[in-house]
Amino acid sequence: MPRMTQSQALDLIENTFDTAPDSINPHSVEVTLYDMTVEQARADMDSFCAFIGAELDEKSITLTADTVEDASVPATRLVIQTEGG
Repeated sequence: MPRMTQSQALDLIENTFDTAPDSINPHSVEVTLYDMTVEQARADMDSFCAFIGAELDEKSITLTADTVEDASVPATRLVIQTEGG
């Protein structure tokens, strides 16, 4: 299965999650999603993939629970390995 393009990854982060990426590299895009659980992020990402009509390589997308110092809100770290990586 294909990986997301960098353009798709940025679209997901900027439009679906309404935030900016923390890191953009030639073959990956990373972001911390504040006030969002892994389950919420997965559901939003699945909706995005259904919208663009793409089945993507699940191994190229990593969602992990993260913590925010001095905050009681959940956070999720999203790392997307993009095409060519």
